[in-house]
Amino acid sequence: MTKKTTKKNIGGHFSSALNTLTSYAIVFVPLLILLGALDSFLFLTALNLNGIEATQNILNMGLSQSALIKLSFSHLGLMLGTKAIIGPFIAMFAVLFSRATIMDKALSFGEALSFALKRYSSVVKPYILAMLSIQIGSIIVIPGIMFMQQYAFVDSVATLEKEKHVLSRSKRLTNTRKKTLYFLILPYILLGQGIQILEFIHSADLQKLILINMGYEAALILILCSFYSLYHERIALIAERKARKEAKKAAQEAKEDESTPK
Repeated sequence: MTKKTTKKNIGGHFSSALNTLTSYAIVFVPLLILLGALDSFLFLTALNLNGIEATQNILNMGLSQSALIKLSFSHLGLMLGTKAIIGPFIAMFAVLFSRATIMDKALSFGEALSFALKRYSSVVKPYILAMLSIQIGSIIVIPGIMFMQQYAFVDSVATLEKEKHVLSRSKRLTNTRKKTLYFLILPYILLGQGIQILEFIHSADLQKLILINMGYEAALILILCSFYSLYHERIALIAERKARKEAKKAAQEAKEDESTPK
C-alpha cells in the first residue's frame, strides 16, 4: 500500500532542503565556493566600471546617492547577465538533488550534469523570465516577494515536466501555498537587501567578500530546495486526490453494473 502524503509545515520543508545540502555536500560546497568567488569578482568589476576603488568601507567614502545607485545597478546588470547563463544549471541541480534526497535515491554529479545539459534549452527561457520579474520586483521588496511566490515552482516544472506554459503552471500550483512561500521568501529577500551593504563595508577584504557571497548563495540554494520540497508535496497530493476520485468513480460504476438486470 502506497504511503499517504502528509503536508509539512515550513520547518519541514526547510529541514528537507537542509538535508539535501548536507547529503550532497560534496557537490554543493565546491559549487558555493565557485559562486562566492564569481559573485565577488562581479562586484569588484562593478566597482572598477564606476571608477571606485575597493576600500575597507565604501560607505565612508562620501559617495553621492546617485553614485551608489549607479554602482548597485551596474552590479545588478552583471549579476543578471551571468545568472542568465549559469542560473538554470544551479536551479536544475537544486531540483534534481532535492528529488533524489526526498525519494531516497542515489544521484551522482555526472548524472545530474548530463540531465541538466539535455534539459537546458527547455529551462533557460522560463528561468530568465521568472528571474527578471523577481529581481526587478525585489528592488522595492513587495513585488519581488509576490513574483517569487508565483514562480517558486518554475524550476521544478521546467526541469521535470513537459509543460509549454511553465510560468502559468507554476502560478496555479503555488496558489494554495502562498502563506508557506511567503515565510520562506521574506527572510531571503531581506537578506538580499542587506548583502550589498556588507559588500560595501568589506570590499577590500577578498576573503570576507567571498564568504559573504557564499552565504548568500547558500541561502538561495536552500530556498530552491525548499521550493522543490513544496512542489513534490503538492504534486503528490494532487495525484492522490485524482487516484481517490478515479477509485470512487470505478467503485460507483461497478456498483451500477451489479444492480443492472442481466
